[in-house]
Amino acid sequence: MAPFVRLEGEEREGSEGRKKSMKRAILGAFSILSEGGLLLALLAGGAWSQKIPQPGSVKKKSFGGNLPPKLVLPSGPGKARSGKNEPGGRGFLEPKQVRTYLSILSRLPKNAQRAQRILDLFAAQDPHLLQGVLANLFRRAGRGPAAPLKGALRLVEELRFTPALPILEQALLRRDFGEMARASLRAVLKLDPAGGKTFLFQCLQGKAPSLRRAAEELLRPLLVPEDLRELAPLLDARRVDTRLRALRLLASRLPREGKNLLLQALRDPSLVCAREAARGLGKIHPFPKELKDVLSKGPARGRFFGFALYAALLAFESGEKGVLSPDSAPVFLQGLSGGDPFVSSLCAAALAWISYDSEDLTGKKYHDREVMDRLVEVLSGRCFFPEFGTVIGLVERAARVFSGKGASFTGRRWEEWWKVAREGFLARRARLPLEDPKNRARAVVVMKDAVEAVAFIPKGSGEKPGPGEKAILLLPAHQAALVAPPGRPGGPGEEGW
Repeated sequence: MAPFVRLEGEEREGSEGRKKSMKRAILGAFSILSEGGLLLALLAGGAWSQKIPQPGSVKKKSFGGNLPPKLVLPSGPGKARSGKNEPGGRGFLEPKQVRTYLSILSRLPKNAQRAQRILDLFAAQDPHLLQGVLANLFRRAGRGPAAPLKGALRLVEELRFTPALPILEQALLRRDFGEMARASLRAVLKLDPAGGKTFLFQCLQGKAPSLRRAAEELLRPLLVPEDLRELAPLLDARRVDTRLRALRLLASRLPREGKNLLLQALRDPSLVCAREAARGLGKIHPFPKELKDVLSKGPARGRFFGFALYAALLAFESGEKGVLSPDSAPVFLQGLSGGDPFVSSLCAAALAWISYDSEDLTGKKYHDREVMDRLVEVLSGRCFFPEFGTVIGLVERAARVFSGKGASFTGRRWEEWWKVAREGFLARRARLPLEDPKNRARAVVVMKDAVEAVAFIPKGSGEKPGPGEKAILLLPAHQAALVAPPGRPGGPGEEGW
């Protein structure tokens, strides 16, 4: 059997020279094994003069102070495996052992001398043979340890070995690279930035979920308006995950430029895709006129109306207050009493915000009790529908502001509180029109601390304290001083009451 590694050297004569050569060979073999390498030293007959290194694994003293020579792969079929036909008597490394060297490379720091030595080793090889070895590794991705593949990607990047690029791209579309998908795509981008970006769009339709996820993450910071032509066909893909990732990219990076595409996707049969399109539309300021027209036509349009209102509520929460106009209240009241739980829940949230921002102190103009009925029904879990996860956040935020209840209210606590508080319920308001003397005369001021809640009620107003509140009746003069407009004697000044 031919030795695995053959090196330059001269035969030593005499038993003394043979003993020294044997000692060096044994020290070199133990050094290799201690590094975790998989090389086997096959020593036989008159081969004691051969040294058996692994790049960077044998200490200098094992070679008489000289660095180990380069190991080279066979340059092609027909070359003698004994190394005798190599120029200058240089040895070679079996192709199947390339995995070992690549595994070692994957664990070494970027600027390590040993890493550079291994890179130099591969840089000296026949490109056709190296291309075949890398192709075999890429095609077996996901079947074994990730270390050889990691080392191969580092080799391709640092040597800028572009012949491996088509093979890597083909393997990525056919194989599941798992956790190595992101690193593989980064290597493609580094070798070919322009073509690599186009390939990332292609990967959004790949078979492996890890590939689609990595492609989306790498594409997000690279998107420009010109990429809409690449994203548009993906919105018609058969795979829901592909459409969803394309919509995420649109909604996060190009909502204004891709408005027409997002409006079309609002009708997507997939709930998650339509919701993502609505989120993107909710980021556009000013709010799209097309959606305002949809809202004005009422809930008869069903799911399309619901997602248009979902986008409007997101825009309202982000600061565009004009989206929910009091003029739209009749449309939302119609949706509140309808049979679609998705639409009625969103209409309840919209009415809660409109009523909270109004000066109506009766609670009748916007049907505060009926609105709270629907909000509590959703929050308590008494109803469930496919879009429940879509609306729950909007409903909860509206209910907390509308009712004044804090984060401790969850699930059944909402239902228990509402059974007691429904009778005589008055929702909170963003501001009170206390300039009107009639309003000041019937305003109830409630003060709370950790121990008790006290309601200051004007005598003769007919108002009642809320659940758990202690009532204190005020004479007209005291009531007028308590609720005087800011800046007036007896009223709240710059430092409050």
